[in-house]
Order: sequence, then C-alpha cells, then structure tokens
Amino acid sequence: MRIALIQSDLYWEDIRANLFQFEEKIWKIEKQVDLIVLPEMFSTGFSMNAANLAEPMNLTTHKWMKQMANQTNSVVCGSFIAKEKNQFFNRLLWVQPDGNSKTYDKKHLFASANEHLIYTSGTSQLMVEWRGWTFRPMICYDLR
Repeated sequence: MRIALIQSDLYWEDIRANLFQFEEKIWKIEKQVDLIVLPEMFSTGFSMNAANLAEPMNLTTHKWMKQMANQTNSVVCGSFIAKEKNQFFNRLLWVQPDGNSKTYDKKHLFASANEHLIYTSGTSQLMVEWRGWTFRPMICYDLR
C-alpha cells in the first residue's frame, strides 16, 4: 500500500485556490499511490465561518475529489465543511477512483476552538476496505 500524505499552508477560506494548489501537489507525486490523504478542512482552513463556506455533497470540493481520484486511480480523502439540512459538519470524504464516496462526520469537536458551537457532531464510524487493507479514517481530535 503506497500512501501520499499532503500537508500544505492553506489559502484562508479560499476553496478554489486551495483546490488548485492541492491539484498541483497531487500531480507532483512521483510514483503511483493507492491513497492520497489531505488535511482537515483542506479546502478552506480550519474555519468557523461555516455559514459562508459550507457546501452540500456533490458540489465543488466533492466533484474535485472525484476527478482527482479518477485521474490518479487512487482513493482521495480529506475533510471539508459540509452542509446538510441547515446543519454544518466537519465531514471526511473517502472518494474512490470509480466515484464511489463514503463519508464520516467528526465526532469529538474541538471545544477550545468553539467548533462544537458551529458544527454538528457525527454519530457513526467509517470502516472501509481498499486494495486488501481495512481503514478507519478519523479527523484530528477524534483520535483521542
């Protein structure tokens, strides 16, 4: 299993600029990988401005991840600010090359940053099988 972890400075609350820079970084990966892991809230930075930045599923960030997964023949995963039924989630997307997507919402929100006042806590875990391996993705504070 080859995994690429991509960490980068982010353009604060600028989805298009962040997607552009991560696309450039993905294309600089020298060898074929099975999994590309992007940071928490990689498209905006860790923002509490959910009302202005949240996206429903299948919009800009999700479509971009599907495109990257398809073009690289790798899973692409990372979290973004999702909106669903007037609630906001710090949502991890696990996107496979065929476009199949699975989601997981951060459960343990970071109170010191007031994340719990803006975002809704997730209620389930995600277990995924990929190329003979089992993964349980988590977002930041959920590791505790």
